[in-house]
Amino acid sequence: MFKVKKVLAVINDIESMEPVLKKGIALASRESAFLEVMFVHETPIFDRVEYFRFKYEAPLEGIDREKVRLEVVEKLGKLNAPIDTPVEVFLDDTVDQVLKVTKCETSMVILIGHNNLIAKQLVQESHLPVLVLKNSKDHIYKNIVVPFDFSEASKTGVDLALKLFDKSLITLVHDFRYLIMEDYIDPEGMVLPYFDMEIGDAEEKAQRNELLSYAQSKGVNSRFIIQEGSIVDDLINDIKNNDVDLVVSGSEDANRLFFRSVALEILSDTSTDILVYAPK
Repeated sequence: MFKVKKVLAVINDIESMEPVLKKGIALASRESAFLEVMFVHETPIFDRVEYFRFKYEAPLEGIDREKVRLEVVEKLGKLNAPIDTPVEVFLDDTVDQVLKVTKCETSMVILIGHNNLIAKQLVQESHLPVLVLKNSKDHIYKNIVVPFDFSEASKTGVDLALKLFDKSLITLVHDFRYLIMEDYIDPEGMVLPYFDMEIGDAEEKAQRNELLSYAQSKGVNSRFIIQEGSIVDDLINDIKNNDVDLVVSGSEDANRLFFRSVALEILSDTSTDILVYAPK
């Protein structure tokens, strides 16, 4: 099972860093892990005259890295973070900087606030789990969903959720319109869509029983998605209708039912935090 030894909190501006730092401190404490903080100042692509700049925006010619570092250290102190928490400051290219720093890490979780472009690129390219914070509320997750299709990769998501969160808070969500054909030539299985087929009661019942059996073996909850629209739309509606506050979803090819686009659309279309993991 995935072991968390380090937590990397990535922030891009002073104004919105507190939620990321709080989550990083809490997660590191829970896992007895080492917390690290990375501040990346993203320089605007286009220059702007002074009149149109925000009062807190650093000048385009540079940034006082030590001043920024001390501000972050001060905030960490107020949040009762470990006094030995290292803080590094970088300029530009958040994703490249994070990938470079975490290149050799195998037991780390990355936390980052939601910036649509940066977050999307990072969850696509990182080999580590990335927790994207979209909801700034200071709360403990109470309703966690893991999209599930019985593949080994989706089981990785279940194990990750179980490692980081209480099992009583976790629900596996499955869309019965897709089945894994274990005997297909592809050793990882093939998704068989039933969009143009009539699903028999026997097939649906078998899937319900299989989902319930697996969920019970893990000590978590489960439910079927009710077919109304596309799988992506149904999942997003399920998240909204059930007051889900965290989704644990695979990145590209992490499973055969819930593709990378689902994770990206959740980032775009919901206010829910999302923990994205890479396939093994």
